[in-house]
Amino acid sequence: MAPSAHMKRTREIRAHLRRRIALTRGWLLLEGLWRGLWPAVALLGLYAALGLFGLWQHLGGWLHLGAFALLVLAMLALAWGPIRQLALPGEQAARRRLEDDGKVRHRPIDAVFDSPALVTGGALLWQRHREAMARVAMGLKVRGPRLSLVAADPWALRSLVLLALFIGFLYAGSDSGRRLTAAFQPPLSGAVAQVAIDAWLTPPAYTGQSPVMLAQGELFPVGGPRTAPSQPISIAEEAVLTVRLNGGRQSPVLRLGDAESRFERMGETDHQIEKTLDGADLEAIEIMQAGRLRARWPLAIIADQPPGIAFVKPPSQSRRQALRIDYQITDDYGVAQAFLRLTPMGGDEASSLKIDLRGGQTVDGPQKLVAYEDLTAHAFAGQLVTGILQAEDAAGQIGESDPLIFRLPERQFSHPVAKELVAIRKDMLAAPPLAFKEADRLDRLSRAVDAFEGDFTVFSAMRSAFWRLASDRSAQAVDEIAAILWETALRLEDGRMSLATRSLRDALDQFEQALDGDLSSLDESADALEAMMQQFLSQMARQQAETAPMRTDGRQQSQVIGSDMLQQMIQQMRDLAAAGDQEGARKMLEQLRDIMENASVNQMSAEDYERMMAASKAADTLKGLSEDQRNLLDETSRQTIRNRLRSTLGQPEQDFGDLEQAQQALSDQLSEMLSMMGEQGLEAPKGLGPAGQSMGEAQEALARQSGAEAIKGQAEALQKLEDAADAMQKMLDQALAQMPSGNGLILWGGPSRALIRAALICPMPLMPGAWKKFLRNCAGESAIPIWGKPNANICVGCCAAFNRVFPA
Repeated sequence: MAPSAHMKRTREIRAHLRRRIALTRGWLLLEGLWRGLWPAVALLGLYAALGLFGLWQHLGGWLHLGAFALLVLAMLALAWGPIRQLALPGEQAARRRLEDDGKVRHRPIDAVFDSPALVTGGALLWQRHREAMARVAMGLKVRGPRLSLVAADPWALRSLVLLALFIGFLYAGSDSGRRLTAAFQPPLSGAVAQVAIDAWLTPPAYTGQSPVMLAQGELFPVGGPRTAPSQPISIAEEAVLTVRLNGGRQSPVLRLGDAESRFERMGETDHQIEKTLDGADLEAIEIMQAGRLRARWPLAIIADQPPGIAFVKPPSQSRRQALRIDYQITDDYGVAQAFLRLTPMGGDEASSLKIDLRGGQTVDGPQKLVAYEDLTAHAFAGQLVTGILQAEDAAGQIGESDPLIFRLPERQFSHPVAKELVAIRKDMLAAPPLAFKEADRLDRLSRAVDAFEGDFTVFSAMRSAFWRLASDRSAQAVDEIAAILWETALRLEDGRMSLATRSLRDALDQFEQALDGDLSSLDESADALEAMMQQFLSQMARQQAETAPMRTDGRQQSQVIGSDMLQQMIQQMRDLAAAGDQEGARKMLEQLRDIMENASVNQMSAEDYERMMAASKAADTLKGLSEDQRNLLDETSRQTIRNRLRSTLGQPEQDFGDLEQAQQALSDQLSEMLSMMGEQGLEAPKGLGPAGQSMGEAQEALARQSGAEAIKGQAEALQKLEDAADAMQKMLDQALAQMPSGNGLILWGGPSRALIRAALICPMPLMPGAWKKFLRNCAGESAIPIWGKPNANICVGCCAAFNRVFPA
């Protein structure tokens, strides 16, 4: 090899070895530092482990700051001696380390860097020796640092620190970073060690929920709250978070997930923020200040579900030909508004009819509602339609019911002119462009003056419709003429009854709107409702006088209900609304609407009602007798046991005289009831006769001071009384089921006044199952609340009102 090439190769080898030697010197320096500083590092790890366990965030500001200062001083003390004694490793030490790691002999690195002292004939041999050593040196690899602390820490205390850190990270979980940051950022003064926080969540108004308090003037330490809620705080979407923080000079930050919002400064140390929680994936509310966590609350956002609505049963027809809609609504909080969309068979949505229905609060569960809508004047009347219910909540979500096909009510007219007017009207609405062809029919009908008894109003209406139809063929004219013909037909059929019914319906709707809106107009709406109700009753009275049959003795069989009762009911609705119970007022309004829509004139003889009331009174008497007989049986059993004990102890037995008199009173009461039933023509249940015999036997046994025989007779009498009461109840139920009307406003005569009172005033649904309770409790001599304590005052008011209207 040429001398120049040899020198170049030697320089490259030396440069390569110098880099390895420099790296090895760095490792030697690191090893020296590690052996000298590991106690300080172990102390730092122990402090961090305690921070992961949350120790420092629960200490006051001064204690945390003092602990951190002690940590710094201890680490400096432990590190000062080793650092002062530490010397930088030399090149020779690095060479020996490389050769020792490579397990080679004869110091090949020194041979590479050495040169012969004299250039003699042995130069060639030296060159070959150095080349051999260079090959060995180039094969040496730099090993990693030797960081073993076995000699420096024979008790392996460092393992305990590592174990504490591992457990601390598992304990803190995702909060590890924040806890470590808070541990190494202690407060610089005691003034900001704690902050006072007021925080609350305000649910959306449509939920009807109260605000949820998170903190009320509570003091929170630097590292976070002293205690965190065990369960996430559940709150509805779009709830508003309000936080007021007092303490600290730096502006706090509200952290909601990945979003951060800075508080508004209200004073030197006062801050406030208001934020809407619009993220369904939020897991916690965090308040940060100066990089430290002030407070944290876990959160669970409850998504608002769409509302539900369904038919409870197919729509039906009321007695006054209105469409009755029974429906049920469900939602998380409440339905803002509901609709019924009617589409004729074969039609499209453009021709559909939309009817507004009432929503309501559904927090306590599904709510069943009833609505009435008079569609007899609509073009769809009598047709098959597809009905779909729709509900919309306050959040704008819409739910729909399954479609239902049913036929709309159609008014049937009996007056011949009214029937012809309705037929003309139907043909006009079926083909509006050809409506002018009906002018001749209308002209001929208007000239038959005798057919409508010369009613000038009817004649004027028909002539006006005729001339309008002959001169104007627009769609608007057809609709207006159809309305005139409908009103004329109603006048011919009902007189002013239809107008009174429509006015009452409007008054009921206005009163309901007042309940849902501005209560200041409630008095005005209630006054209008009273006036329309009076007009409605007056028209019914006129209709009743014209149509009701007369008795053979010349007395009218039915009479018109006094309006004072309905006024009392309206006043109760006023009182409920004034007391803030709008829901109770609405329920009472629904009952009043149901009474009006099902008002009718029904006939039943006074004798039938007197017999029914006698049966009801007998059933009550039987129940009372059974209860008294049971109590007497119990008392007889107790006294018999006491007498046996007295006989065992040699003491005189107690006399049965009082019990004998009580048994005699029960027997007399049974006899009186049987006599009353015989006078009313009622058939007594078969078990009552044997029950009286058993009572007599028990009385005789008590007279003989024979408790065992008396108990046997009383038990037999009790069983027979209960069987007779069940039989009487079944008989009464069968009679009630045969009543001519199931519910509503019924115009009955004198014997049925108590039933009239129950139908008009008592706020219970007047279904057949409830009539027997009215017969027993409202038709008796004294009224008993039968629907629970909350409405007991209404029962008293009802009875007082009835006594004023129908004095005994």
